[in-house]
Amino acid sequence: MPDVRFLIDHLIGNENVAIDAERIGLVGHSFGGWTVLATPEFDLRVRSVAAMAPGGASNPKPGILPLTLTFVWGRDVPTLYLAGDLDVSIPLAGLFELFERTPGSKRMFVLRRADH
Repeated sequence: MPDVRFLIDHLIGNENVAIDAERIGLVGHSFGGWTVLATPEFDLRVRSVAAMAPGGASNPKPGILPLTLTFVWGRDVPTLYLAGDLDVSIPLAGLFELFERTPGSKRMFVLRRADH
């Protein structure tokens, strides 16, 4: 998560960028989806997350994503999940499990006839 923290620091510190440091949300796809779900544990500035087909479910692929998300956020981080019902890389069963473990406010949308 150091890369995400660095990016947030850079954007907040850049006078040419208008950013509300009190309303930072992250969006990520696939491993980026895993990254945005993991970041709120390490950076309290993250207030919301949108994860598209995120990795990190209970069925990780050996050698690719061995880490399990712990969701030790200590606060409500509204979370949106987007998934495709035809995604063979990230099975829906694993995403449903991940969704259930996500604390606080959350929504999930499954897109029909959509792949990874």
